[in-house]
Amino acid sequence: MGSLKKDEILRREGMSYALRVAKEKGVDGLEEELNRRNATEIPIRTTQAQITEYSQAVKHNIVFYMGVLVRNILLDFFDFDKEQLEKFNELLTSRSECISGDYTTWQEQMDILNEEVGLNVVDEGIDTTIRI
Repeated sequence: MGSLKKDEILRREGMSYALRVAKEKGVDGLEEELNRRNATEIPIRTTQAQITEYSQAVKHNIVFYMGVLVRNILLDFFDFDKEQLEKFNELLTSRSECISGDYTTWQEQMDILNEEVGLNVVDEGIDTTIRI
């Protein structure tokens, strides 16, 4: 095995470990192990800091581009002026920070809409658990 590259050795060790878990605990046990390790399809060499940085960038982009879309709707259909759109942006940023800081939850925000105006918003979040 001296001629194998380090990444190939690591892959084989990972496969061996997965096989051992599957033999001892079955496929469900292997899935639990992957969930416990928060397995994703990102390269194994990716550091936690890189994952966190990427995650933050994705979250920022989602809020930014959804904000652009919503502001255009507010402009086109509800005649918001520049000052109102800036205030909306400020509030959207603040609410997003509250969610990311765990000061509120998505469910709490849905409950407010449901209770105060009867929108009947239901969580349509997609399960992102990786299944093998």
